[in-house]
Order: sequence, then C-alpha cells, then structure tokens
Amino acid sequence: MLGLKVAAPQRYAASLQRFYTAVLAGEQQVEAYSQNYLGAHVRALENTHPVTLGLLGSATFSALAQVYVQHYPPQAWDLNVYGEDFHGLLQAQEQGGRAAEYNWRGVAATARIEFALTRAYYAADGPDPVAIHIPPDPQAQLDACAIGARLQQQHPFADIQQPLRLTGPVSIWRRGVRIRVGNQAPADIRPGCGAL
Repeated sequence: MLGLKVAAPQRYAASLQRFYTAVLAGEQQVEAYSQNYLGAHVRALENTHPVTLGLLGSATFSALAQVYVQHYPPQAWDLNVYGEDFHGLLQAQEQGGRAAEYNWRGVAATARIEFALTRAYYAADGPDPVAIHIPPDPQAQLDACAIGARLQQQHPFADIQQPLRLTGPVSIWRRGVRIRVGNQAPADIRPGCGAL
C-alpha cells in the first residue's frame, strides 16, 4: 500500500483538535492559518449579511465579525451556513459602549432574517416546505420599507413582503426553489417546522 502509514482515527481527531486550538489561540507557528481562518469566516458573515453590513458600515461590521469568529466556532462544515448566533452578538451591543450609535435590536433582527434566508436557501430538499419562524420583537424598530427593499435587492432569490415589519413575527419559508419572507406565513406552513 505505497508505504504510507495511516494514523488511527483517534490520533487524527486529536491532531485536528490541537491544530484547531492553536489556530484559535493565535499561536505563532500557525499564524498564516489563523489569518486564513479569520478572513474566511468574516467573509462568510459578510456574504450572509450584506444588508447588516450596509447598516453598520465595513469597519464596525468587520470588528464585530472578528469577535464573533474568535468566540463562535462553526457548527457545520459548510461556511455558507455559518453565523447562526451572530444576531445575538449584535443585539448584545445595546449593553455596550456604542449602544446609542445604532438601533441594535433592529440591526440584530435584520441579521436574523438574513441568516434565516441563507439557512432556507441551503436547506436540504424534501417533501415538506422549509419554514423558519422568528418571534416578534417590538423593539426592532427600523424603517420597514427601506429594510424590506434592501433585503429584496441583496437577496434576489427571495420574495420579500413589502413593507416587512421587523417588529415581527417574521416567517421565512421555501417551497421548491423559491423562498418567501413575510409577517404571516400561509396557513399550510406549520409554525413547528423550525425556529430561529
């Protein structure tokens, strides 16, 4: 067998864990990998959240994305579905030093919708529609017309109700290849299909 020595699965898993820990810790011998890891995950968040990026601006979004990447490891191999808790980090900013600079609840609601759009887009096909329901948040105040239009522009694969009230509830559902977003899902979309 070509003289290659195959490591036992346990040793390989341990080796991957040591490497992963070294990358996250920023150890010098893996600096290039650390920068690649950070950059790839920040770009994944930018790709998933283009409207949120526009609301915050590049500098603020990038700083928060880097913090998120350092503290929230991916839960799946596919970077397209990375960032499930990013909206929580954004919402927590209302307790921070820049609390008055943005309507963090509205920004977080926008990020939550964008992640749900991405999750619906990449969901496995099946006989039942994909449905994600976001509970209401009365404090998520942003211009509904402007946000709905921006979401539609940045996510052209989805039909987004205009105006879309971020104060919710918001439902995202997919039948076949078309994704729809609205404040009320059709009666045949079960609320228990998914929550975010």
